[in-house]
Amino acid sequence: MTPSPLNPRERARREAFKDAQIRRAMLTFLNSSRGNTHDGYMTAASVLELLQFSTDQSRVPRDHDHAGDLLRDLINAGYAVDRDDRESPADDFRLGTWSLAVTSKGTRLLAHQEAPDLLITDYRHDKPFNQE
Repeated sequence: MTPSPLNPRERARREAFKDAQIRRAMLTFLNSSRGNTHDGYMTAASVLELLQFSTDQSRVPRDHDHAGDLLRDLINAGYAVDRDDRESPADDFRLGTWSLAVTSKGTRLLAHQEAPDLLITDYRHDKPFNQE
């Protein structure tokens, strides 16, 4: 028997939950890089590569643009900061020349010392995304 297709609202809810899981994994990698790199920064390409090798493939961004959007969400929420590592402003912008680092707010969120945020999967607010 073929399962019925998801209605648009349910599809959007599941995508939001998946994106929140991916953002949490990204933030966790950035947080762990604090002590593993000389300046605490990690390239966006490295974050994506770690995601691809360390998690279920269903929890990996669809493409580089999707990964960039999710990382920008972390920056806009104050959980990460970024830096442009291109040699020249005329160089193409790529994930390999874009570096990010976790902020103290991002570390506090991971340590559950910040209020839950729907951008990041957190057991304290999984109920809105509860997959029945």
